[in-house]
Amino acid sequence: MASRRGEGATFTLEIPFGHGIARPVQDQLPMDVLRPLTVLVVEDHPVNQAVAKGFLTGRGHHPVIAETGEAALDLASKGSFDAVLMDVNLPGISGIEATRRLRQVSGLVALPIIGVSAHAQAADIEACLVADLPRVFSSICD
Repeated sequence: MASRRGEGATFTLEIPFGHGIARPVQDQLPMDVLRPLTVLVVEDHPVNQAVAKGFLTGRGHHPVIAETGEAALDLASKGSFDAVLMDVNLPGISGIEATRRLRQVSGLVALPIIGVSAHAQAADIEACLVADLPRVFSSICD
C-alpha cells in the first residue's frame, strides 16, 4: 500500500491462480437462423425499458413497450406478438393480474408470457405459477 496525504492511496492485490482447464465452446444457434420476434415488453421503469429494448434490438428483435398492465392488455389484444416480457410488479394492475386477463382472451391463451422481477419471495413465486407466469429473476431496478 502506498499513501500520500491529500492524494489518496494505492492498493495492490496479488492472487496466485493455478492453470485452468480449457472448456469447449458450446454450440450456439447462429443469430441469422432465428427469425426476428415482436416482443411486448411490459415494464414501468425507464432504465429497465432501455435495457430490455437494447437487448432485444441488439439481437434483431422488435420490442414494443407498455408501461402498465392496462396498456399491455390493450396492445396485446390489438397486436400480433411472439412473446411478452411481463414485469411482475406494476402500478395499477400487477403483471400477475395482467397475465390472468391475457390468458382469458382467445388467441392469446398460448402466447408465451415470461415474468420478470427482482423479488424472489415464496408467495410471489407461487402467485406467478398459479397465474401461469414463468418467472425470470432480474437484478436490475424493479
